[in-house]
Amino acid sequence: MNSQQNSKVKPDVEANLESLSDEKLNKIVTKLPTIFPYAMIPTRLPELYYNMKNKLYPEYLYYVLVALGNAAIKKTRTIKEKEQDLVYIQKSIDLLKLKIDIRNPYYLWTCVIILYYFSIVVNSPLYESAILLARMSVRISKIYQIDLSKIAKLKYSEEELEFRRRIFWSFYGADRGEMSFNGSLPTVQDRDIVVNLPTNDFWWRYGGECKAKHPEILLWNIIANNKHSEQFSKDNTKNYVKTQTLSGKINEFARRRWLKKVYNPDDDNNQLMLLIEKLNKFEETIVKNSPIDFDLIKEAYSKYKDTIRFVVDMEHIIYKNVFTQYYFFMKNNLYQTELVRVEGIHIHPERIISAKNILVDTANKQIDLIYELSKILSLEYWKSTTVITGLISAIICLNFMKVYHKMSNYTEIPVILLMYLDRLSKFTNESHKENEKFKSLFENMKKYSIDKSDIHPWLVPKYGALFFLVCCFEGSFSTMEIANYLYIKDTFTIFVNQHHKIQTNKKSNVESIRNSNVFARQSKALSGEPSSSRNNNNELSYKSNYDQYIKYSKLLEQSSPNSSQNYYYQYMVDILSDAIVQDIISNPVNNQTNFEPQFIFPTISLNNLYNEEDDENNENTTEYDWAELDKMFWS
Repeated sequence: MNSQQNSKVKPDVEANLESLSDEKLNKIVTKLPTIFPYAMIPTRLPELYYNMKNKLYPEYLYYVLVALGNAAIKKTRTIKEKEQDLVYIQKSIDLLKLKIDIRNPYYLWTCVIILYYFSIVVNSPLYESAILLARMSVRISKIYQIDLSKIAKLKYSEEELEFRRRIFWSFYGADRGEMSFNGSLPTVQDRDIVVNLPTNDFWWRYGGECKAKHPEILLWNIIANNKHSEQFSKDNTKNYVKTQTLSGKINEFARRRWLKKVYNPDDDNNQLMLLIEKLNKFEETIVKNSPIDFDLIKEAYSKYKDTIRFVVDMEHIIYKNVFTQYYFFMKNNLYQTELVRVEGIHIHPERIISAKNILVDTANKQIDLIYELSKILSLEYWKSTTVITGLISAIICLNFMKVYHKMSNYTEIPVILLMYLDRLSKFTNESHKENEKFKSLFENMKKYSIDKSDIHPWLVPKYGALFFLVCCFEGSFSTMEIANYLYIKDTFTIFVNQHHKIQTNKKSNVESIRNSNVFARQSKALSGEPSSSRNNNNELSYKSNYDQYIKYSKLLEQSSPNSSQNYYYQYMVDILSDAIVQDIISNPVNNQTNFEPQFIFPTISLNNLYNEEDDENNENTTEYDWAELDKMFWS
């Protein structure tokens, strides 16, 4: 019931779509393949341009292509613009639910586009509706076995079969992304899939029949239809499928490794070594082969931005970045499993030290690459991959926060991850303080350390995915308590012995380690979010901020604790609270002489959102920061 209520969008926003102008259509066609490459795997540009211009696609597909196009062509969007796109998506989903032919490939492609749209915008109910419809379509149509069906081969041409294959692989990427993010089970197991890998990307993207009267599209169509066009093809989508397949296997291993009722060290080590071998082969054949050309990026961006030529030059570079970022992500995900502590299972300290060194090296390389790319090309081109795959590296090296703050201009997801990282930092600080009670155990931690300051257990996801358990935050991670990490039960004896030692020797040989990684919130709101200072009309500002506050407060109450949506709704409530206060302060009535200040506070009651005693105890706080977010919600 909550999902149905939350999925409804504002009725005052129009759902009717007018024909696109040539200028806007051209921007959509040139932006979509580079900003949302996975959603556009099935796309042929001549067909996309012609069908969008003449509104020949099914209505439900047309709606979502416009919504995704709007997200692609604008770096920052207002709340109203986002709500307009949500109306289009809601309309599309309503139309999908009325369709009987769930086997139609456009049906599944529409669902997939919606899933990728919500990689930058938060709306859990609409996302859940889309993933449910997509999974139903895959299972009922059996598109995952299209190359096993003799009927399909007789019924469809080779181009029609290739179109369906590419739609399935686009869905496959989204489905495996779900596994990476929250540890969900795959819709279809790899062993059941009988679908040929995509071939000749260049011909597929630009070749075939061309009805579009677009000079640049016509030019590239002629080149693609040339018999020597294969020299331009880079097998990007084929390698993308291989990337997602390997990522899915590593995610499944990470999720199940410490859930087994009976632990078999030989079987476990064999699986680990097999995945390490596959990861090394992936690096040699896909990542290192033809490295990212930074000079070509500079030239293409400056000369050919918003042209088809830019798409031609940049698609391969963007995919190369995808493969590299996923390589770092998979490596982090795999080696972090070595750091998980399970009672009764002992991993040699040298293995743990080796894994830690690999994790630090991988995180540093990933961060260096992202910074290098951000200097050359706008982050909007890297957001869809970098935001998710960089999260583990961000946890390992928390100086990654500058990039996440920059990305907040383009997508809502970094807001969630920043709050999540702040929660992790606070959790780490609290754990370290508890561990200080047992300083005598620090000596025992040295055999697991890569540095003299490395005396606390590392924060690592126990089941691979960082959002695996939304019901209990700490349950998703391996133990942070030093006594549990060392499998010590009698902590009282430790405390007595330590107290005796302190009395005889006032100076401890091991200095206290403190984690100062608490992120200060940026002083200004994200672009497109409410800000009374940017609104000269005070009356409209009051109403807008208050209405938005009510909306997100209700969504916060209805969302699951520790879920990704909960982080975002909490963020919006806090932003809007600040905006309302500024509205009150800037009210002209309050500046008149002989008048008492006019305070109009919201009447909505939010449990656990505000704690007056905490405010009284926190007298030194002069700025509303991320730590205060944590205090208000998590305490």
